[in-house]
Amino acid sequence: MKVRRLLCGVWSLCFLLSLFFILLHQTTAKRKLKFVSVVFRHGDHTPCESFPNDKHKKNAWPQGFGQLTKLGIQRQYELGQYMRKRYKHFLSTVYNQFEIYVQSTDADPTLMSAQASLAGLYPVAGNQVWNPKILWQPIPVHTMPVSHDKVSTNWGLSASHLALSESQNM
Repeated sequence: MKVRRLLCGVWSLCFLLSLFFILLHQTTAKRKLKFVSVVFRHGDHTPCESFPNDKHKKNAWPQGFGQLTKLGIQRQYELGQYMRKRYKHFLSTVYNQFEIYVQSTDADPTLMSAQASLAGLYPVAGNQVWNPKILWQPIPVHTMPVSHDKVSTNWGLSASHLALSESQNM
């Protein structure tokens, strides 16, 4: 009797699992990815400023304050590779200007992060290799003035700071 109940339980479990996988396949088979929007922050960067008693000051950071570090560049590149792997069935194998639009704030770390991510997302291949010694291709990264940027929030920045930022970028 116990064996019969056990077999009945096993068959019930098998039936339920089969039903689950059939339903899962039917629901996922009908879904099709049509659009992807990715938002991420810049990679690791050097400090934006020094504190008064800092004995290292600016000379500790060869690229200067607020610049992307080598680790930041590497991580952004790997993020691009991850997105390539995740969306490989959605993206073309090579860069296509009608397939992707990249927007960044107009700051060094964010622009460099976008470029590093794009290098990982679209590794050069075939006729896109323009120099066999440089396995990279330029991909446009768009910016806009802070005053017109509806995506960036610029939390905590004063109006005078924003005006100064805009005047320096013109």
